[in-house]
Amino acid sequence: MEALGKRHRSLRASVADEIRSWILAGTIEPGDRLVEDELASKLGVSRMPVREALSLLEAEGFVDLVPRRGASVASVSPEEAVELFEVRSILEGLAARLAARRRLPESLGSLKEVLASGRRAVKAGDRDAMPELHQAFHVALAEASGNQYLYELVANLPAKIEWIFNTQVRARAPVSWPEHVRILEVIREGDEDQAEAITRAHVEDSARAFLDMLEQRSATRRVSKRR
Repeated sequence: MEALGKRHRSLRASVADEIRSWILAGTIEPGDRLVEDELASKLGVSRMPVREALSLLEAEGFVDLVPRRGASVASVSPEEAVELFEVRSILEGLAARLAARRRLPESLGSLKEVLASGRRAVKAGDRDAMPELHQAFHVALAEASGNQYLYELVANLPAKIEWIFNTQVRARAPVSWPEHVRILEVIREGDEDQAEAITRAHVEDSARAFLDMLEQRSATRRVSKRR
């Protein structure tokens, strides 16, 4: 790996980007310890930019920093997940409604291309490609709304929402991509009510799957503590 110090961005930002990418990809999971010396060695930097990067990631909600105990990957509470999904459901439902109203040919073409890539990935069993393609679909959907302010809101949603989505994308890929296909179908038909309803249901299904996963993890931890 090329030492991050050779990049033009600030070193702490580059280190934060790298660690964040591991968290988003699930390479490191909630509760995993983040040891400064190990991270510095792996990234080819000193401890200071790692320490600064971890502070940045704490502010974003990706990392927990506890005095005398160090850093670990943060967990998402059910309450926080519900709030984040509520925001995404409303914004993306509106994006789908506006996309159905305007049916911009270029934007519909972009959605079709992303869907084709997603279907190929699902067919090939390439689940590692799914998070990026999933995010690309939802950004393309926001762009298809024809509303620049809405597009910017969706495209710049906190990375933490992407993180929550990504935990379910791989597992739900066989289900979520047919849902994406249906969203595009109703947008092409110009059915605003259906476009919004199906999109919101898609987001809310992801929310339920994520909350179920949190409950399963909690139950597993309770069982482990009894042993």
